[in-house]
Amino acid sequence: NGESQFGPIPWFGDRDDTYAFSFYLRPNLNFFARIDEFLTMVAWPTGPDSCEHHGYILFPEEWFDQPDFEDRAQAYGDWLAVFLQEDVDMVGSLQRGLKAERFEPGPMVALEKPIHHMLNHHLDRVFASDE
Repeated sequence: NGESQFGPIPWFGDRDDTYAFSFYLRPNLNFFARIDEFLTMVAWPTGPDSCEHHGYILFPEEWFDQPDFEDRAQAYGDWLAVFLQEDVDMVGSLQRGLKAERFEPGPMVALEKPIHHMLNHHLDRVFASDE
C-alpha cells in the first residue's frame, strides 16, 4: 500500500513523512527518494523501439541488521513493481500510437511546458556547436 516499512532514512533528518524528491542525470539516470527509500532507475536502449529499465532501491546499511529486513525490503520491491507497471502500460501504449497510420506529431499540451523546456535544454546542450 506504499506505507513505510522502516521509518525515515537518517540522512533526511527531521523532514516530515511527505518528503520526496527526484532528479534526472542525462542521458539515462533518474533518482527518486521518499522519506524512507532512495531509488535509482537506469534506462538502456535495446533497439529503435525498445529499452530496458533497471531499478535499484537503496537503504541505509544499518537497516540490513533489522529483524525481517529481507521481507520488508521485498515489500518495497513488490510495491514498486505494481506502481511502475502503470507507467509501463502507458508508455507502451504511447509507443504503439506513434506508429499509427493517422498519427501526426504536434506540440505538447500547455501543462507540459516545463517538460518541453527541459528537453529542449538537453537537446541544445547535446547538439550545441563548440564554436
